[in-house]
Amino acid sequence: MKTRGSKAVLVVAGTMFLMFAAAGWATPASAEELTMMSAVNKAGRQRMLTQRMVKAYCQIGLNVRRDEAREQLRQAVAQFDSQLAELNRFAPNLQLNESLAAVGGLWVPFKKIITSPYSRESAEQVAVLNEELLQATQLVTTQLEAVSGRPSARLVNLAGRQRMLSQRIAKFYMLRELGFQTPLVLDGLNSVKGEFRAAHAELRASPRNTDEINKLLDAVNVQWQFLDFSLANKAGSLAEFVALTTEKIVQAMDQATERYEALGG
Repeated sequence: MKTRGSKAVLVVAGTMFLMFAAAGWATPASAEELTMMSAVNKAGRQRMLTQRMVKAYCQIGLNVRRDEAREQLRQAVAQFDSQLAELNRFAPNLQLNESLAAVGGLWVPFKKIITSPYSRESAEQVAVLNEELLQATQLVTTQLEAVSGRPSARLVNLAGRQRMLSQRIAKFYMLRELGFQTPLVLDGLNSVKGEFRAAHAELRASPRNTDEINKLLDAVNVQWQFLDFSLANKAGSLAEFVALTTEKIVQAMDQATERYEALGG
């Protein structure tokens, strides 16, 4: 349970983030550039980035496609900053303003650690901190979906969440390969696989799917078969293969999410 003092720290940190963003700390973007559907998409992408950053950080520690992981991490940090600034400017009500301030408060200490040189101690810290940041970004996404009042926003949220789950699977795998054998990692890896399968089945069953969306979902299904085999392999580490397959999944699901966003206008 958080103490009153720790809550105060998060509020202060969140306020500081808003001040920095307004001063141009993040990439400039006008609120008019976002629609309600694109806001749901970007808020959902923030969830994915919380997992992607830790995954890339762990890849650096494992020396798995290290240069690529460093670039992924750099881009993810910059994108999280810029999208959070956009969402702050777009926020349509006080509730979302408060939720985004909470995200900013959690982001400040997380960013400080995730952008530092790799160490096992830091990996252990971000493995815990990213769970809180994930929940905070999830809340923003669901609130935006509710405010939109559009059934199509559900599809944008669900498809966007698949991006996050692909990176969450990779994150837990990389943490396990680093030797983190905690219930959070081991149980989390098993749980997220079931979540991914269930959501994929729901998306495939949507009557709103276009041929293009179905082709993207078919491509994801192929990569999922490869990924599922890699996760079940006991003969040795397939960290590089997991990194590659989850990368293909996140890219395909990002495209699918964009198509669902377009359907919603």
